[in-house]
Amino acid sequence: MEAQKIHLELTTTNQGVIMKYINEFELVDHGVEHEQYFQGCGITFSKFNYAVTGMGNTLEEAIEDCIEQIALSGVSTDSLTTDILEQEGWESFPGVTDRLTICDRIPEVHHYASICWSELYPL
Repeated sequence: MEAQKIHLELTTTNQGVIMKYINEFELVDHGVEHEQYFQGCGITFSKFNYAVTGMGNTLEEAIEDCIEQIALSGVSTDSLTTDILEQEGWESFPGVTDRLTICDRIPEVHHYASICWSELYPL
């Protein structure tokens, strides 16, 4: 089975680049996993067109990694952090993870999170 590649086309005008916007998204908290056994995240049979996976020592770092990847692909992420907090019902990101307390001696263990989304092109 072939892996799907994330490919986003940017539309340009005389004024510059027109950013694309996230229409709908879902945050997937995979939790703490060993990098050798993490199975990833896919969008097959879902309503989403794109997905990125981030990793870090905490959920917040993993989400920041996802947002950075989305921004680098030409999609506006201006309100994404606020939207995630609102959607999850959080006032701030959970900071402490089991990775820091339980698995600190295993450097191959990370907290993983994915963001799946569909795009809305500007009118």
